[in-house]
Amino acid sequence: MIHLVTFVICSLFSFLSNEAYNLLSSDLSTLQYPQADCPRNSPEPAVDSTAYLNWHFKLLEPYHALESMTLKNGSDLKIHHLGCENYILKYQFESEHSAQYRDSILGFYQKAVFFLKEMSSNNISAIDMEAAVKAINLYINSDGKKIMAKQINFEDSEIPHFLYLGLKETNYTKPPVLEITFNIGPL
Repeated sequence: MIHLVTFVICSLFSFLSNEAYNLLSSDLSTLQYPQADCPRNSPEPAVDSTAYLNWHFKLLEPYHALESMTLKNGSDLKIHHLGCENYILKYQFESEHSAQYRDSILGFYQKAVFFLKEMSSNNISAIDMEAAVKAINLYINSDGKKIMAKQINFEDSEIPHFLYLGLKETNYTKPPVLEITFNIGPL
C-alpha cells in the first residue's frame, strides 16, 4: 500500500514543470533551477550601487540573489532577484513609518509610489519604474475599493508585466515590511 501511495504521488509531480514543483515544495529562498532549462540569465544588480549606503549584492543560487542597501531617507531596502521562466524582483522596504499602513491601504499605495519615484533615477533593471508608478497612480485614482495584493499590469507587451503590493508582518514589535513584487514573464 505504501508503494502504491508513493507511486501515485511521484506520478502526480512528474506532470508538473520543474518551476511549478519547486514553487509547491519549497519557499522562495531555496528555489533551485537546472541552469540549462532557464531562459533568464543569472541575476545582476537592479540599482546603481554608488547611489546608496551599505549596498551589497550576493548571488545565493544561480537564479536567486539578494541586494540590500540603505535609502537616503534611512529606510532599508532588500531586493530579492528570483525566477527562471519569469523575471521577478521583490522589493522589501523596511521603515519605522510602515506601521501606519496597516490601517490605510490608500496610504500604503501612496508610499509605494514615493519609494518607486525615489528608486527610478538609480534603477538599472529591466523594470520600467515610471510605467509602474503611472499604473499604481491609475489604480489609486480609479473608482472602487482598494485592496492589497491586487495584480496591477504596468506595461503593454506580449510578455506580461505586472506587480503586486503587500505588507509582510514580521511581528508586532517591528513595523511591517512594504513589499512590491515585479513580475515579467513567462519569458
